[in-house]
Amino acid sequence: MRSFGLTWKGLLRRAPALAAILLSLGLASRQGEALFLSSSAVWVGGTADGHPLVLRAAPAPMEAWILPEPGRVHALARGYAAGEAAGDVALWKLQENAPPAPVLRLGGPQKERATGLVRAGKALVLAGDAGGTYFGPSRGGRDVFALWVDERTQAVTARFHWGSDNDDVLTAVAPAPGGGVYLAGYEEVNEDCIPVAERGFVLRVGPRGLVWAFRFGLDAASRPVALLTDAGGVWVAGQTDGPLFADARGGDDVFLLHLDPAGRVLGRAQWGGPLSDLPVDLLTGPLGQRYLVLESANEQGAFVPRLIRLGPRGEAEAKARLSGPAGAHLRAARRQGSVLWLLFNTPSDFTLETQPWPLR
Repeated sequence: MRSFGLTWKGLLRRAPALAAILLSLGLASRQGEALFLSSSAVWVGGTADGHPLVLRAAPAPMEAWILPEPGRVHALARGYAAGEAAGDVALWKLQENAPPAPVLRLGGPQKERATGLVRAGKALVLAGDAGGTYFGPSRGGRDVFALWVDERTQAVTARFHWGSDNDDVLTAVAPAPGGGVYLAGYEEVNEDCIPVAERGFVLRVGPRGLVWAFRFGLDAASRPVALLTDAGGVWVAGQTDGPLFADARGGDDVFLLHLDPAGRVLGRAQWGGPLSDLPVDLLTGPLGQRYLVLESANEQGAFVPRLIRLGPRGEAEAKARLSGPAGAHLRAARRQGSVLWLLFNTPSDFTLETQPWPLR
């Protein structure tokens, strides 16, 4: 299989040996959801026995905090963790060698969850989806929300609410110019007479409200998974089970959508193998290249982690296979200099692996 200028064996000879960290907490059930690399530590968020989990995995010694109320950590940003606690939206501040400190908790009688957290301008933006009318009038089922939070006062300075007539699920958030954000997700269509069950959306949102909305997926299911911004706008990666932007290859295919800052389409792509290909994350390489981290199903029923270098139109230019624990699912990926960190969920635990990053 092609690599990026060097073979993977050559890269391994030129880099530190492959390292794996087994994150075992002695608990019955734990799943990793989010991965963040700070300048001094590697942080993991998720759930342990149904409770929010925050874990500082590196440097050693490892420290883990299981928060008291039921819930989950869905997102991490520099210095903060976001998720849900007992059905409410929750935000915690991360601290070295101390339990996470609560920042805010918001919610009504319906279940709310924060699935994204980014820094946009001078504010933290907390985004997710919620039932009921706590964040605004319900459009039908679950709706999408975004909250601008002042770090100094911990006050919510702006709110955004959006939804269709069906359930809307938020899957990805990325900062946009001018202190705004891009939000992506899908609408769950529940009517039996409509063949497409998931319709994708991308929103550009500012503190003053919606700038534009782009909706797609009337001819094939579309589930956005990851966002990556650049000077030209925003890239959207996701999965589809039909001919969304090209003929379907079989199973789930990957789709790439490139929108400019005004919401106009710059490019579309769809590709995949004969079985399912499931995108996990979009990354920028050391020289500005765009990469997609994904899982590809094999004939034995397992999923193999892969790294794809993307061309200017979202096409797969080069591919490399990554290593991972047997029977595990890749949950998140982050780059730190020349090292790629991978978070896997295994049947009994979750693991972190580090691998050398391709040089070009």
